[in-house]
Amino acid sequence: MRGRVARIRIRKIRLKADDMLWAGIPVSLKTSMKALRFKSQRTLLSVAVAVAVACCACMVSFLPRAYAQEAAIFFTDRGTGKVHSSDPAGGDNKVLAKIQSSNLRGIVADVPDGKVYFADNGTGKIYQVNLDGTGLKAIVSGLGFPADLTMDRKQRKLYWCDQQKNHLRRCNLDGTAAETVVETEQPYYLDIDPEGGFLYWGTFFKRGSIYRRKIDGGKVDTLLSAPTAGLIQVRAVRFNPIDNLLYWVDREAHKIQRAPIKDDRIAAADIEDLYTGLDTPHGMTLDPAAGVLYWCDTGTNRVEGSRGSHNVMRGSLDGKAEPATIFTGSQPWDIDVYRPAAEDSDEASN
Repeated sequence: MRGRVARIRIRKIRLKADDMLWAGIPVSLKTSMKALRFKSQRTLLSVAVAVAVACCACMVSFLPRAYAQEAAIFFTDRGTGKVHSSDPAGGDNKVLAKIQSSNLRGIVADVPDGKVYFADNGTGKIYQVNLDGTGLKAIVSGLGFPADLTMDRKQRKLYWCDQQKNHLRRCNLDGTAAETVVETEQPYYLDIDPEGGFLYWGTFFKRGSIYRRKIDGGKVDTLLSAPTAGLIQVRAVRFNPIDNLLYWVDREAHKIQRAPIKDDRIAAADIEDLYTGLDTPHGMTLDPAAGVLYWCDTGTNRVEGSRGSHNVMRGSLDGKAEPATIFTGSQPWDIDVYRPAAEDSDEASN
């Protein structure tokens, strides 16, 4: 049945291409060409198929969602004011944007819609840029200290935390309809779990904490607070819905850790060290489908003998793989990863 449908589609494409070939040709010339057509049907058919293929390629280029996109990472470098993209191994590195007098912070990519969003503490703005580096523009301004960004991909909303103004806010992807979601003291990094319905965030303090609350409101759960299990200063927090574990970065303990959440809290006995001996880890993102995580290390602690200083790094979700350097920069701050969803890959292959 599938083969029959495919043959019907091919026939329709050939007929459509044939119509396109004949459109606009003078009658006298059509007559001569038709005579030639019956003598050289196979040649004309090849031309028609070639035209059909070209037409299909043009139609694909105008699709609103880029289903065939490959996996990619996106990160900000606070020291250079640049926004980068690359493949997961660090190759094909491109600079998508550079902001003068900047202090770049959080970043999130919406590859299917061809956009990247990032926060700049220097200008107090959130910017949007196209994947090819064009169309740079500010969509939110007047912020205090926008430290991190994330996205609710189901509801098509941007979320950010403002450490100076003590709140988490959200808006539409064009920057409109901004509203406060949570009032909380000095939030610094955040994550969202749309399926589970939770927001997660950490605080800026030297003796920091990690919190959780339902997206639509309710009580705030204190999942973990310093000095539990040596926690000192939280940076990135990321929830993995595949293994149901929370991952976080500790800037001053020089670690990446993870643990399950039980009874609305994290028990010290459940905390697992994944990577230690780092310099100044900040942003982090998870790629559950590939079993890896990425993090940015600004290198500002300048710890002798540390690993990963001034680098974008890659490791495994279980911490067993030796960390690999993806990019060496000035002060890489935050990172996001994109991997096509299974249904997008299936659509691209059909």
